[in-house]
Amino acid sequence: MAKKTVNSHQEFFRALMEIVAENVPVPIGLYQTKNSEIEEVIPESSRAKYVSHCNLIQSFNGGKQQCQKDQLERAKNSLAANKDLSQDCCWAGIYNESRLIKIDRKPFALLVYGGGKVTTTVDKQESLRKHEEAVKLLGLTEEQARELRNSLREINDSSISKDGFLKIQKVFTNASHLISELEERQNQAKYIAERNSHEIATRLQAVIAEADNLVSQINVGEITEAKRTALSVLNSAESLNTVAQNLGNYLETYRFRRESLNSLVLKSIKTYEAEANRKEVQIRYNLIPPYDLEVSKNHLQYALNNLIQNAIKYSFRGKKDHQRFINIKGQPEPRFYPEGRFYRLKITNYGVGILPDEYEEIFKDGFQGQLTENEYRTGSGKGLSFVKRIIEEHNGTIEVESIPQSDDKAERKPYLTRFIIRLPYSQK
Repeated sequence: MAKKTVNSHQEFFRALMEIVAENVPVPIGLYQTKNSEIEEVIPESSRAKYVSHCNLIQSFNGGKQQCQKDQLERAKNSLAANKDLSQDCCWAGIYNESRLIKIDRKPFALLVYGGGKVTTTVDKQESLRKHEEAVKLLGLTEEQARELRNSLREINDSSISKDGFLKIQKVFTNASHLISELEERQNQAKYIAERNSHEIATRLQAVIAEADNLVSQINVGEITEAKRTALSVLNSAESLNTVAQNLGNYLETYRFRRESLNSLVLKSIKTYEAEANRKEVQIRYNLIPPYDLEVSKNHLQYALNNLIQNAIKYSFRGKKDHQRFINIKGQPEPRFYPEGRFYRLKITNYGVGILPDEYEEIFKDGFQGQLTENEYRTGSGKGLSFVKRIIEEHNGTIEVESIPQSDDKAERKPYLTRFIIRLPYSQK
């Protein structure tokens, strides 16, 4: 994917350079750093606008190669120094003008145009000095040197106005920002796809293993154990379905009916019970009735699945002398609100935390908390954004708080993280 992205960028800039080159009176070139090397983009229409001096020196043996080497070296130095070349003399005595194109204040490419006629005495002297060096480097005859010197003198003023060049620079700057943003989005999409692919593969392995056990048990006539394994397969499939939903919002239209929140929570617990057992994390729950709410069953089930799966995923593994818990508690709100009665649900886990300045960010699409960077946790960063959207569609709210449980400076400090959901008993 990365190689295709780079190639598409090259083609984009070549096309853009061709369009610009057709509309300016001077040759232009674009230079970018690619893997420590300088990549050159010069449109054919620009090559046709080279002054006679450039065409002549490139006709001599080794002249064309030296021109390219010199320009690439000057462009490389300019990009490395984060500095425009401005009025800069090439190895053969021609002056170029250049401007850096930056993204986030960092050099992205160098836009070069030229060559124009020099006017100051100092510039003329520098031009002649470079000319004499080029004659020696190429080993030209007296006649060739004289012809080259005359072509240098005959250069016309073919420069464009400063405002005109700044407009060209702005076009490439805007294009560079666009390309940079597209590349970032492509990389993000690739990263999310890879994380979800790993999670799907991991859960599929569990489904396959449990299905294999089911077949073996049926063959030997262990019907009771087979039923237990069949239920485990179903739960694994349910958890896999939640991962698939995170890849895209495939849930159907909201349909609100009176449902038992207790039943939905129990189903989520059963779905991820095997995963919690593998991590030696015990799930405790206690919902105080009445907990029959008007909800869209499939949507809320999906939201609860995500929250409970995250609580397990980001919990620290339990120890023999210290069992880890996930606590799920629910009760009616202790008071009435003008908009009606609410039920409050809290899901608490002990493990990887969330920083205070991430409390709002954590619900944004694709966001990954800073404290998860050194933890091997799969996921796309989409689950909580979907959860919040579902809760808000239910006219409810969701909040998070995460409190460190240790004063030491260890990187893997335990946090007590709690998601608090408020859901109305009835929808308008």
